[in-house]
Amino acid sequence: RQPAKKPSPNLNQNYQPKPKASPRPKPANQNNNQLDQAALNLLVEAGFPRDRAQAALRAAGGNLEQAFMKVMEQNDGYDARLPAGWEMRVHADGRRYFVNHNERTTTWDDPRPMPDGWSMNKDPRGKTYFSNHRERRTSWTDPRPPIQPGNRP
Repeated sequence: RQPAKKPSPNLNQNYQPKPKASPRPKPANQNNNQLDQAALNLLVEAGFPRDRAQAALRAAGGNLEQAFMKVMEQNDGYDARLPAGWEMRVHADGRRYFVNHNERTTTWDDPRPMPDGWSMNKDPRGKTYFSNHRERRTSWTDPRPPIQPGNRP
């Protein structure tokens, strides 16, 4: 006669799963940060002071068009309207573009004329820069005043 086998211990009998750790907070979405930075840069390139642009973006919850309008309310001394039939819009990636409703076309280039003595150029990479021929200097910043709302079709 063979000795009776001892029952093997049931390894799962006392098994208690470890509670799952709460997920770590996710870092801020890089794409949103990039869009926020792009929106801020766009407002600054349009001629608005950085501090006003930041405050307007915060007040508008990051919405570039609303921020633009808020900053424009503070800069009502300029007459920087687009030509009749033109409208400025903001692309999903934060870049501004212009709609010519007269000819049903769009362009990335601001349709307003350059101030006397200035010209708009493109570097070999396609980035726009501005030349002041009187002072013999160049700038990445558009010398035209910020665009004001109005002249919408």
